[in-house]
Amino acid sequence: MKLRYLVISAFALCFMHIGCQQKQVEENEEVDLEDLFNPQQKNQVVDLAKLNLSWLEGNWKDSITWAHRQSQIIEIWRIEDSVFLGTGLQIKNTRDTMTAENITIDLKQNPVYFIAEVVGKNTQQTFRYQLKSFGVDSVCFENKALQFPQTITYKKSNDYAIQATVSGNISGTLRRQSTFLKRF
Repeated sequence: MKLRYLVISAFALCFMHIGCQQKQVEENEEVDLEDLFNPQQKNQVVDLAKLNLSWLEGNWKDSITWAHRQSQIIEIWRIEDSVFLGTGLQIKNTRDTMTAENITIDLKQNPVYFIAEVVGKNTQQTFRYQLKSFGVDSVCFENKALQFPQTITYKKSNDYAIQATVSGNISGTLRRQSTFLKRF
């Protein structure tokens, strides 16, 4: 039983690792930012001219997800002068907001960060995820210092659907949650 768990965990870890570390050579492939400079130049400015997230703009809500029976996930994205401004909501019973977050992705800054300000009852926290990789129809942000989520990935399925995935370690166990968002 332990061997089976280890094999499944290793497969999941490899799948997630590969998902965030593809290189852009062709139009539909991703570029891993670590491949653009060596470790001594980690803070070097990277040419992000190919980073285009316009496909993320719009109003999105989940369809069939892990949380769909308990709550509805809604994300609203707009662009203002190369800055993506997003609002993420998790709504319970179609009317009670459980969590709300304001998200900023400033494409004029380098490095690029996904900054989420999560507002809850009597609390407000800010989380920063650095751009890890991107492609024509995908983007991956990462913060290994956090427990969960450590990575946030968006992948365009088509003009009307995207997949949002969060992953990380919870008490030493790799966990991944995906939701499919459709335009509304």
